[in-house]
Amino acid sequence: MKIVSNSSLNCFCTCARKYKIRYIDKIETEKSESLIFGDIFGKCINYILSDTERVDLKVELLIKDYDLKNEFFVAKVKQLPKIAKLWIDFFSINRYTYNFEYKIYGKIFGFDYSGYIDALEDDLSLDCISIVENKTISKFDEEDILQKLPYDKQLCLYIVDVTTKKRENDNRPIKINYRNFIKPMIKPLKNESPSIFGHRFYETIDTDILTYFNEISKPVIFFRIDEFLDEFKESCTLLEKQLELNMFPKNSSACNIYNKCEYFDICYKKG
Repeated sequence: MKIVSNSSLNCFCTCARKYKIRYIDKIETEKSESLIFGDIFGKCINYILSDTERVDLKVELLIKDYDLKNEFFVAKVKQLPKIAKLWIDFFSINRYTYNFEYKIYGKIFGFDYSGYIDALEDDLSLDCISIVENKTISKFDEEDILQKLPYDKQLCLYIVDVTTKKRENDNRPIKINYRNFIKPMIKPLKNESPSIFGHRFYETIDTDILTYFNEISKPVIFFRIDEFLDEFKESCTLLEKQLELNMFPKNSSACNIYNKCEYFDICYKKG
């Protein structure tokens, strides 16, 4: 079975060798703190929304799967359940219409595709279907986001999937809700304990939510779907050819000793 996702195609287009190591050899690398932070934040949102009793979330249950050594990073992560509750209230998220980690799947250009949308707000009582993309970022540049958003291949694939699976006679428009959590760029003070630093991290957000939470909402007509499908088809065709030949050359211009990817050492040993 040939399976493709937007992430795997992007990886293949960047470097075929990297694609083989990650998706065929299935060699994992350690996640960065930024990715771990985003993962745990998303889990906090999903846990709170799925827990109808609103039992307090023990963040220790979420971080046990990660090897976290930085005490100050752990202190920030421990504030995420409270920050997730602020997030849910700020965006007025309704657990009864909020389908978190909505699975997409189907066939496209001879491949099976699959993936997860952060959330799909879809209920017949709503005036539109909202594809929700949650982002945790360190810097917010709205102009840059708006320039890149129409070409976001991941969002385009989401739109294609949701559009093809709309209920019969469902004429509601589809839109993208691009929600940003801009992490405060604060550092520990001299002699400050991790615990106090963590509380200060939370208080910074709680006292100025509008600075750290925001949303960009756009209709699907804003996105370059036709261009996406043409590029997606071209990438799938090239990937299929490489799979048949079992040839995955490395892209030396995209990764070298001065600009290493996470698989550089493995790739270097393979030659």
